[in-house]
Amino acid sequence: MDINELVALAFRVHDAEGMDFGVASSREQRNAHCARIVGMAHHGHPTYNVVPDPQWHIKNAGNGRAQSDDVAVSMPSRTFWDFITNAGIQGYRFETHGHGEFLPMDQQVYAPPVPSGSGGGVTPPPLLPSVWMAVHQAVLARLVGGDVSRDTLTVAQQLAHTFPGEGWGMKSTRPGSTASPDVIGRLVDGVLYGVRVVPFTSAPQTMTLGGQSFVAVNAMNHLDGDVVAPPPPPPPPQGCNLELFMAEMEALAASVETLRAEVIAAVKGQSYDIDASAGRLGRVKGTITPRQQQPEGA
Repeated sequence: MDINELVALAFRVHDAEGMDFGVASSREQRNAHCARIVGMAHHGHPTYNVVPDPQWHIKNAGNGRAQSDDVAVSMPSRTFWDFITNAGIQGYRFETHGHGEFLPMDQQVYAPPVPSGSGGGVTPPPLLPSVWMAVHQAVLARLVGGDVSRDTLTVAQQLAHTFPGEGWGMKSTRPGSTASPDVIGRLVDGVLYGVRVVPFTSAPQTMTLGGQSFVAVNAMNHLDGDVVAPPPPPPPPQGCNLELFMAEMEALAASVETLRAEVIAAVKGQSYDIDASAGRLGRVKGTITPRQQQPEGA
């Protein structure tokens, strides 16, 4: 399980179990929620994560201080991520914040407790969909490489134009507030996701945006010429006639064997004139020419 999969797990558990990391939550509640999520990654869980991954740990700041309520640590490298941004305040979200730095040695890392139960029998929502794909990255790269002044509004308008019906727009922390200057939004089946497009990177961060607001934009083309999304790949063949396939392979093998026999017959008994000499480093240079056959009786 990588950090992106852990973020997706956190989002699923958060929504299914009604967790709250916002203003109304206490530090003790957030600690327990964080430990439960990381515990499901570390120990596994029958509902949310059936394959345990014991690399994932929680940590404190050392010297007996309280557990961090927003950090997961990968051991034994001590690589850590703040995977819950704005925990304890308005507009928290799950994301792979930062690039995985190494935890100072004075901070203590330990395994989370084994999570209890199976989530009360609730059914978790589906895994995080492929919000940002290569086709979206290609459009963003064109915006960055051209003369367009790129900001979240420009990017959101372009994606809404190029990919109509995909739910692209902007996002804000709450209704009526200023739209984000670095993260655009995508609304998929009523769930708001975010993609950090400022500053530009080759792999923008994707995140869930629980409790935040979608901001619709007008679709607009900011690039030269009309930008059309590439067609979907053709569907895979439906089934395979094994008997027909084997017959075609046998026919191909027979034709290859026939060709091989013809080549052998053509060169069998042929004589050659060789004009060659040894060069430097043992290399041989020269020509090999088929010798003209003399008519029988000549």
